Amino acid sequence: MLGCDDKITAQNIAENARHTYEADMVATYSDSVVPAAKLNETELSTRAAAVKVFTPGMGRGSGCYVNYKGTNLVITAAHVIRNSKTNWFWIVNNKQKVKAHAVYFNDSEDIALLAIPDAKVAKSVPLTVQNTYPAIGEEIIYSGWPGHHSLLTIRGEVVGYQKISGGKEKLVVHTYGWPGASGSCFFNAAGEIVGVLVALPVERGYVPQLLESMMYATPIKHLDLTRLDDQICTLPENLRPEMCKK
Repeated sequence: MLGCDDKITAQNIAENARHTYEADMVATYSDSVVPAAKLNETELSTRAAAVKVFTPGMGRGSGCYVNYKGTNLVITAAHVIRNSKTNWFWIVNNKQKVKAHAVYFNDSEDIALLAIPDAKVAKSVPLTVQNTYPAIGEEIIYSGWPGHHSLLTIRGEVVGYQKISGGKEKLVVHTYGWPGASGSCFFNAAGEIVGVLVALPVERGYVPQLLESMMYATPIKHLDLTRLDDQICTLPENLRPEMCKK
């Protein structure tokens, strides 16, 4: 006869099966919507460049760590840092964090770039820009922290373009997102940045409704590289690249 602690019930069996299933899921997916074993080289490298962007006293978004002309930059959405009461921000990944300073801010297009020291907070990728709009149906990917999720890597598909307030044209991407993912970079198969995730569309029927399977992204072609070059050389001396010191 089994003691009370050893009693086998249908509930015990179900719980054990659930725990085994959850462990298998964690091992297989490794916090990514796309199974980690199925990520290609571009997807793995861009995932490794994903970071969180914290605005002191406000909140957080996501971003991607890039290298541009010897400068270490984090691309994010302008609204992630818009209401900051400081001139610096935290860039965080796992237990690593480093201070960042804004170097480029375009509130109209909702793109911002922050400069950081050469830190091991993440593994940077080159800032390579897709200068044309992606084709309808093109598959793109982002890595970020939607909601309270751990880091997720999510594929999506460009389904259209739409003009929103102020006549600004956005990419419409069929994928998953939620507040917290703002500032994540969409990459194409070649590893070029296509756009920056900025919003979930809100449709109005009987009541306002968030469409969490549709994302707005600012096309990266709206990033003004000439202006960025000028701004980089106004950074604190420890953050300026060699080209500014000549």
